[in-house]
Amino acid sequence: MQGIDSVVGEHRSRRASLSFDYGLYSDRFEFRGQENYNDSLVSLDDKPARLVRYSEVVEGERSYVAAIHIPDLFFGPLGEESLSVWVDCPIQPDCRVMERTLLSIAPIPLLQVA
Repeated sequence: MQGIDSVVGEHRSRRASLSFDYGLYSDRFEFRGQENYNDSLVSLDDKPARLVRYSEVVEGERSYVAAIHIPDLFFGPLGEESLSVWVDCPIQPDCRVMERTLLSIAPIPLLQVA
C-alpha cells in the first residue's frame, strides 16, 4: 500500500486487517449505501471523531468493517490533516473486539518539524 498525498499503512492477519490513512484527504467513510451501515459521533481524548460500521461482500466473501475518522488533527501548510483507521474482519465478533481498540486511540498533538 502506498499513498500519494498521505501516510498510509496496513497490517494483515488471518483474523483481520488494520489500515490507516493520515493526510489531507483521508477516508471519511461515507458509505451510507452499505449493508448494516451505522455511524455515530464519539470523542477520543476530547477530540471529536466518527465511528462507522458496515458490512460488505467482496469477491463472494462477507466482510465486517469498523472505522474511525478523526478530522482536523493538524493544520499543516496545505490544510487540515485527518486520520482514518479501519479494521476489516471476516467474522463479526472479531470486528467488535477490534472496534474497542479503535475507540482506545488517543490522538496526540503533532509537532511541526521546522
